[in-house]
Amino acid sequence: MYDSANDRPQVRRSRSLLSWGLPLLTALLVLGPALAPGSLFNLDLVLVPHLDLPNGFWGLGPELPRRLPLWVPISWLSPLIPATLSGKALMVLVFVLAWVGMARLATSFGSRWGFVAGALYALSPFVLTRTAVGHFMVTVPLALLPWVLPTLLRPGRSLTRTFLGATALGLGGHFGGSVAVVVVVIAMLCGERRRWWQALVVTFMAQSAWLVPALAVAAAGEANLATGAVFGTDARGPLGLLRLSAGGGFWNSYFQVGANSLVQAICGAVLVALAVIGTRAIVPWARRPMVVLAVVGWLVSAASTMVGFSSVLEWFTGTTVGAVWREPQRILVLYLAWLAPAAVLGAQRAYDAALASPKWLWSAGAVVLLPGVIAVVLVAPGLWGIGGQLRAERVPSSWNQARSFVREEPGTVLALPWYQYFNQQLPGGPVRRVLNPMPLFLGGDVLAASDNGLEVGVRERSDPREPTAAVLVRAMVEQQSPPGSALASLGVRWVVLQKTVHAADYAVLVKDPDLSLVIDDEAIALYRVNGWLGQATEVATGAPVVVDSVGPAWVRVEGDHAVVWNHPASGGWHRGSSAATATADGRLQFAGGGGPVWNLATLPSLLAQGLMLAAVGCGVRRLRRTRRVGVAGSESAPEWMS
Repeated sequence: MYDSANDRPQVRRSRSLLSWGLPLLTALLVLGPALAPGSLFNLDLVLVPHLDLPNGFWGLGPELPRRLPLWVPISWLSPLIPATLSGKALMVLVFVLAWVGMARLATSFGSRWGFVAGALYALSPFVLTRTAVGHFMVTVPLALLPWVLPTLLRPGRSLTRTFLGATALGLGGHFGGSVAVVVVVIAMLCGERRRWWQALVVTFMAQSAWLVPALAVAAAGEANLATGAVFGTDARGPLGLLRLSAGGGFWNSYFQVGANSLVQAICGAVLVALAVIGTRAIVPWARRPMVVLAVVGWLVSAASTMVGFSSVLEWFTGTTVGAVWREPQRILVLYLAWLAPAAVLGAQRAYDAALASPKWLWSAGAVVLLPGVIAVVLVAPGLWGIGGQLRAERVPSSWNQARSFVREEPGTVLALPWYQYFNQQLPGGPVRRVLNPMPLFLGGDVLAASDNGLEVGVRERSDPREPTAAVLVRAMVEQQSPPGSALASLGVRWVVLQKTVHAADYAVLVKDPDLSLVIDDEAIALYRVNGWLGQATEVATGAPVVVDSVGPAWVRVEGDHAVVWNHPASGGWHRGSSAATATADGRLQFAGGGGPVWNLATLPSLLAQGLMLAAVGCGVRRLRRTRRVGVAGSESAPEWMS
């Protein structure tokens, strides 16, 4: 006799294997050659084995703390687990979590085809493109959003869950944190208002790990960020708006998966039509806030293409708060979170209607296949290395040799060519437009250009030495002026030149008697600045001063003379109780006296992150305790999250 009771666990295991295994297999097919051993380079994607802990962790610049807090554990563990390995694992995990999370969310809304909704969400051109260009701080919150959305749409029901959900999105720094805030605010305006102010407080508190360091760095230094005017969504005309509706529209169409595709536009039109039909099937408590979130996400993304709205967007993204959304297409995440489940629910309603009508019975089979076919069509251009954009590459041995020299004899490094982005070509590899990789690859104090060339006067880092270095490099290129002595005066110890673009512009380096060539091959050249005196010098005599670095924000300086430290100047630095000043070329200067050199901004930054860890631990423990004792009500998890 057939025992259905004994067979149920096996069926559940098979379904679980399918629900996780197929997304994993698809992620492997999408990434393909990117998962081989080696580093990854593509636009903002610079994934190399060893990464320094981001300075933003300590509340320090000059890099704005855009990698907090997600990259803190990855960087911390990179001496043991190469960041290339953990970073690629994270890329795979994004696809799997986005797929499974959306499948469960759609199922909780009553969809019988939740698995297909997961595919539409995880394999959208938006996710493919953002993964290809290295926007982990966008893709990770996107992958986590379906898991926490039921909680954030009713945030007053469980403040503990709201805090943990907002913290999860806050792993993506300012973008993920802003998404959490927007979701909670709209949920309060369009849904339940229970304990609304407490919910807002815990949502903002959940962003402390990145918000406090960001405020500290912004207050201590000055950067001039490009505005949304140069990051406008690529969605001109009706077809462009339809491609946007399918997940397209990345500002640089060269990197957009399926850019200018008529098929992508058609898919966008069909998905919107299905989603409109299916919206009525979304559970009532989630329907209105999800629709409002979708409208906000789509309109903000498309605003740069609309007369009148584009100027408002440009103004807003030029403000301190609005800079978070300076690339408006990112906010399409809010729209995609509605589109995927609503489109599948719409197809389900159409299928049920076709079965009930003899006139349309013939179309039922096509309706069943339609959402899945669209998911396959949209992902097809992004298969195997995301359409060829990603391929693991071995960095030349000379790169590793240069890193060894710099790590063994630390000092400021000038990174050339003097561009923030340039066309990089490793030996035997393709040409890729990429962010200058040397600051991340070498680690330590790397002086590099942060002008992205999209607007006049842009400086994306708060390094006050950069203008002086830019003038020096310009003289080097235009006048063939030997830079060695000027570099020594700026405190530069090393010059590293990637011979990938405009290498001839820096030919004067070879002839400079104040520079010694240490490494030279087809990929890179490393020069030592002969006149470098040390990490710090006395103001009066220029004599070298010994600096003993205890940590990024705690340094001991030998003697009690007034000194100049070859470190980018910023607010918050003190020697004992005396505040530091900035030299004309942007370095730190300390008056005479005793006491350690330390930075005030580190205290609130570390305190905020320590308290966040403690709060998350307490929140998790509380949820486990309530689950263990079987407490029902506001603190109990929905069945689909268990």
